[in-house]
Amino acid sequence: MKTLWRASEVPGVSGHWLGMWSWWAEDEDDAREYMDNPGFGGPCLYRGSFSEKRVLDLVGMYESQTYAWSKHDALVELADALFENEDDFIDFMDDHQGDYIHEVIDNLDSELIEILSDSYDWVRIVDSYPEGAITRCRLTELSEAERRRIKLVECDDDDDDDDEDDDED
Repeated sequence: MKTLWRASEVPGVSGHWLGMWSWWAEDEDDAREYMDNPGFGGPCLYRGSFSEKRVLDLVGMYESQTYAWSKHDALVELADALFENEDDFIDFMDDHQGDYIHEVIDNLDSELIEILSDSYDWVRIVDSYPEGAITRCRLTELSEAERRRIKLVECDDDDDDDDEDDDED
């Protein structure tokens, strides 16, 4: 089992999401960066334990190369997992050269997601924020057992700073 971390909204609030299409960090500090990042994440930190099986790992190509070249290699690995037809592979590569891999994954159409999710529950990448963070995108619905293993670690949902009047007499 692998422990992953996610910043998200308060349970029951719009934007609270822990299932399919959620991004999880492998490092707690990386997830914490999203606790105060408007438009991404949220004020609550969650921890979950997930199987290491069925992970499309696109991280390995980052270890010994420059980020730009590694980004290309990650895209090649993703395209290779998606396409058997060489023309489709080439078209995909042409369409996404220069894109961040997390943006490519976020914008895959439903047919491509179905192809990936037949073999994988997660895609593991090197993310651009925080720079160098290892994150995973969930491609399939969580099982009940997985949902039970997700715990709320902390939540700072207090948006009003109870300003006290400092009236001096």
